[in-house]
Amino acid sequence: TMSTDRALYLTGHESEVTAVACNPMLEGHLASSSRDGTVRLWVVRPLNPSNPNSAGWQCRHVLEGNGGQVRAICYSACGKQLVSGSHDGGVRLWVTGTGECIREMRARGSKVRALAYVTAEQLVSGSEDGVIYMWDLPTGAIIRELKG
Repeated sequence: TMSTDRALYLTGHESEVTAVACNPMLEGHLASSSRDGTVRLWVVRPLNPSNPNSAGWQCRHVLEGNGGQVRAICYSACGKQLVSGSHDGGVRLWVTGTGECIREMRARGSKVRALAYVTAEQLVSGSEDGVIYMWDLPTGAIIRELKG
């Protein structure tokens, strides 16, 4: 029998890929972030066993406007939004269907290293300075700071 295992390569980032996240609601949809300051939203084309060349990736959106390297990304539970965290302390909220940035928030200048949704309207970010910020997404306000 012939093996159908193949490696698929995502090309497009101009520097190191720093994070990858899978959309929890759309199988085959994922995001990648990079030191090049972009986030890319991808869709996989699954392998059709009768056509070994059918598999591949399609970049649907390039999310630009992050402040420097993007080190953290996270999908919302519904998969319709994605947040990105960058070296300028910025946290940006994106619509995954259009690639539009709908909110820009800033942690007090520290590089963002981690992101996680608490609820549909609250987010936490971890910064290089050891502070965890809790955000209110509808307003973009920091509602709590946890210092270690």
